Amino acid sequence: MNRYILIPEDTIRVLPPEDGAEAAVEVFCSRTVIFFDISQIQDVCLIHNVLSNRGRADALCFTAAGAKRLCALLKARGIWNRMDVSFGSNAKSICAYNAAVLAPNIADMDISRYKNIIVFDTATSSGIPGALRQMNGDAALYATKPNAAETEELIAGIPRDRADFIALYKALRCTVGKFYNINAMADALCAATNAPRCHCALAVDVFYELGFVTKGSGGIRVEKDPPKRSLEESRTFFALNSLKEMNDMYLQLYEEANHEA
Repeated sequence: MNRYILIPEDTIRVLPPEDGAEAAVEVFCSRTVIFFDISQIQDVCLIHNVLSNRGRADALCFTAAGAKRLCALLKARGIWNRMDVSFGSNAKSICAYNAAVLAPNIADMDISRYKNIIVFDTATSSGIPGALRQMNGDAALYATKPNAAETEELIAGIPRDRADFIALYKALRCTVGKFYNINAMADALCAATNAPRCHCALAVDVFYELGFVTKGSGGIRVEKDPPKRSLEESRTFFALNSLKEMNDMYLQLYEEANHEA
């Protein structure tokens, strides 16, 4: 950690946002001018204070870029060795450490033993903070300043167009049509199309919800004569197409709560 000793003649001032750049802190130390990005200072102060002084905490990262920022910050602040880092859900067993969950699946998590919950980057839905409150109403809930660009990157990488799913469904019908389980079906679809594995897994979930794919004693199979259904009838497809709107709503709520609107 860098430490700076200031004398009475030195100055500190906050520079407001200008020309698309974020606000910053300017420190004039002797003959050196040092600039700190405001969002970085907020992240450092929040993470260090909560993890160090306020009891066990669980930090949630919803984007890949946010996860990289958090991991780098934990290592820089010497907190990494006191973190239980996992994907999807926090450890089910009792842990004496703070936790960080990357790409969290809220429905699979148990946050009841944590005193502090931190949404480190932008939540993908305005309903996530409310869900966390219901899961642990006694915990203090924190949110660092959202980074809209990180979530835009996440949303851009998710298949949401009808054409994407139609192409994947046509490819699925050209496979052997019967698989041991739904993961094997997603693997086969990935091999047939060279589409990202996550896209194929989402597509198979959508097809299963619509009855285009069914589960029986012999495994998972593609229906030869599927029912006529609209993609919008799938909860997964609807949620994927609602992500952009829900993210915009989350950003608006954050700005209003912090008087930034």
